[in-house]
Amino acid sequence: MIGSLNVRGFYFDQAKPLNSANPAHLSASAAAHPGSGATDILAIREFYKRLATMIYKGGGAPLIYVHNSTAPVLPAYTFVTGMVQGEEMVGRLQDLDYQASVALDYVRGMYTSSHAGVATIWLEEIWSEVLADQRPAPYRESTQAWLASPEFDRLWRNFMALALLHDVPVWTNAPAERRRSLYGRLDSFGIASSTFTGYWNLMPAWRGSPMLVSRYVNAQGRTLAVVANMTGQSRSVTPAEIRRWAGMGTSAATQYASAILVGAHDFVLYTPETDLDADGIANALDNCTLVANPAQLDADGDGYGNFCDADLNNSGWVTSDDYSILRSVMNQSASSGPTAGAADLNGSGRVNTTDYSILRARINAAPGPSALHP
Repeated sequence: MIGSLNVRGFYFDQAKPLNSANPAHLSASAAAHPGSGATDILAIREFYKRLATMIYKGGGAPLIYVHNSTAPVLPAYTFVTGMVQGEEMVGRLQDLDYQASVALDYVRGMYTSSHAGVATIWLEEIWSEVLADQRPAPYRESTQAWLASPEFDRLWRNFMALALLHDVPVWTNAPAERRRSLYGRLDSFGIASSTFTGYWNLMPAWRGSPMLVSRYVNAQGRTLAVVANMTGQSRSVTPAEIRRWAGMGTSAATQYASAILVGAHDFVLYTPETDLDADGIANALDNCTLVANPAQLDADGDGYGNFCDADLNNSGWVTSDDYSILRSVMNQSASSGPTAGAADLNGSGRVNTTDYSILRARINAAPGPSALHP
């Protein structure tokens, strides 16, 4: 029948091993007592083996997924593609906050595929109507409104931080538009075929650390670091710190790179080869490659973004002359003229003491670097 249907995959819901009273499957002592039963691990293992073999003989690689939340009896699943787990969190979650509700050691032991030998797919429960009473009050009656809310997004990223830190694939009901950007970046990096190293191997003192970093290295040797803030306060981290924690080695190029802000219980993905300052602009297109400036403001059009261009007289060097120029337009609106526009180094719309601090940090240095300027 499988051959005639051209089936490659199966999903079995609630597929934990069942109790069996078949005397052939019981020990001698159990078989001697009518009505005795035993969890038939070998029988269900044989079932999945036969199923996988039939699909292989049909010319395809089998895709067999089993939902076995609360019952990961590993010997039964030798021939399955992946186990779907996660409903066991329904009784553990508090305020739908995964990081606050589950210990890291539990996540490692329960969901990390390298520990089990069979891939685990983590079923996210933030969406669940069973847990609707844990949602903020305005969203308890409407799951659709809940999935579209910023509160759901914040808690979903809390969950995804744990999944990415432990290299666990997920099954989530988050709206497609929430997933598209993140999944697209992970897919373009090649995360599915990457080599993973967890924070527990990278950071000897990870217990109690406010920031955790795990690392993926793809087939081309490029590195992606998952940087997760495990605290309830936003924190800044420098590219140099990320490189050290992720075992990337040091780089002089990060000397002037600005700190990266990571939200409370949130994460960022850091790929130094393509976006050194993590501002979302690829290095090859970035007019400030070492200072985060997602707006790419370049008021004087010289190829250097304002954030890294305190050279206001375009002499090729930041000097006291540039300070004098900035002082002459202090407290002016950036729109009041080209000089004020160029002196608004942080793009706030007004020249102020923050711009002075940026210039001071760059004194006696060249502008940039910029990918748009030779």
